Amino acid sequence: MELADLSLAFWNELQHYGWNCTPDFTIDALIVKVDNYCFATYVLKKFREVLKSWAIRFGLSSVIIKYGEDVWDFFDVEACVSPDCILKHKSTRNPFLQKQ
Repeated sequence: MELADLSLAFWNELQHYGWNCTPDFTIDALIVKVDNYCFATYVLKKFREVLKSWAIRFGLSSVIIKYGEDVWDFFDVEACVSPDCILKHKSTRNPFLQKQ
């Protein structure tokens, strides 16, 4: 599936599930908010390249996938510097995946 098709699929899922996807220039990241860990892992696995390309279009260096409701936990995908690594972002306090 091409990136454009994946972008459209991700956009449709944003609308369907009520997820939030917003650029945050103060922390240099595209923020995606989903309901739970399962959705977060799904978004990371299926739409990682889409999110990185969207972040790069905004001139942002990372993507943060937040999951939960009151207290947020995080995935962080570095978009520009090292696309194959999942890194701890300066704004995440509790990532479960860190650079190895």
